[in-house]
Parts: sequence; C-alpha cells; structure tokens
Amino acid sequence: VHRGDEVIVRNLRAYFDQGDTSQTLLLEDGDRVLVPQLGTGSIIITGQVMRSGVVPQEVGRSNDLFATVTLAGPNRPTADLSRVTVYRKGEKIVRDLTRLEEEGDTSQNIMLEPGDIVHVPMATETVVFAGEVARPGALSIHGAKERDLVRLLPLASPNPEGGLDRVTIYREGEAIVRNYRALVEEGDMTQNIELQPGDLVYVPADDVNNIMVLGALQR
Repeated sequence: VHRGDEVIVRNLRAYFDQGDTSQTLLLEDGDRVLVPQLGTGSIIITGQVMRSGVVPQEVGRSNDLFATVTLAGPNRPTADLSRVTVYRKGEKIVRDLTRLEEEGDTSQNIMLEPGDIVHVPMATETVVFAGEVARPGALSIHGAKERDLVRLLPLASPNPEGGLDRVTIYREGEAIVRNYRALVEEGDMTQNIELQPGDLVYVPADDVNNIMVLGALQR
C-alpha cells in the first residue's frame, strides 16, 4: 500500500490462510494498492523512478541496489536518493545512495534478494522553478552544499531572452527580486541569494503583462 511517501507491506496470504488479523489495514483516501506478480528472482521498485514495477533479477547483470535504481531511472529533480528504502520480509533497510555516488561509500550499497521491494522517496527539500525556463518543476536540494541562485538557476536552463533582470523568489508570502543578469554578466554578488526548501523561483517573460498560474491544473 503506497500512502503518501510511505510504503506499507501486508501479507494477505497469512490473513486468509492463518487468520492473522495484524496483516489487515484500513485504507485511506489516496492509497494505492499494489499486488505484485513476482516471478522467480524478481523484485519491485516504486517511487520517484521513471520505470517502476517488477524488475527480474538476471544472471550476468549486477543485482545490487545502486545498479537496480540506476536501471529504473531515478527522477533526479524530485527523488531523495539519500533515503532509498528496501523492504525485506518485515525488515526495513535504508541506504544513502547519494553518499555512494559522491563519496564512493560502498557500505551504502547492498545486494538485493528475490521478493525485495525498493522504494525511492520524494525529496522533502525542494526548490521549484517556473516561468521562462526549459526545465520547470521541483529540484531536490537535499544534501546540496551550494544552494544559491547563481548555482541552481542554471540547472533549470533559463531562457536568455526572459526577464533575467527580474527573477523573483517567492518565500512564505515574501517576494524577493534579484537581477540575475547583473549577477552573471557583471559579477554583482549582491544579486545572489541562498535558496531555501519551499522557495519558488520565477523567471518572468520579457513582456511584463503576464499572469502566473500554478498548481494542479490541466492548462
């Protein structure tokens, strides 16, 4: 059962065959129930990956956690690779794949076993980019040592023709305007700012007569 950022595993076979009522669960609005179809030597990967579902373990291919998550294609703007969780027969194993990638800490990798469920959670520390950028949306800044505007905005590929002299950071009811063009072209570091989780960074169009609409919309 996927409930928000939580994965709850229940053994319904034990409930039906043995009457183990601890394996039941009261479902809530928004829950997603996954009944796996595991073959021999298969695992399941869920969460912030591009290819979720059953992953067969194959001879001749590395079946460790890092290789499996990489194969599934983690959605790096929103995936929290520092809290990848493996559910194994009632056990919960958490590994920091960011440390493995950046520091080579191989203790954060494990070999997967048939029946494992791997969950890549959504990052809780994100900055959202919108407006005149090629890659709008959330960007995880969890574990990032450098979180300022001059380093993070290029990751969203801002439009050079956009209103880069009026980049606006919306933060808890506050609107902070920075001249990103002066920051980059003239080295004016007074225009830089440390970004915080929850910030919305908006690059306006060169035409000031625009309205920004965000949220759960189709258009």
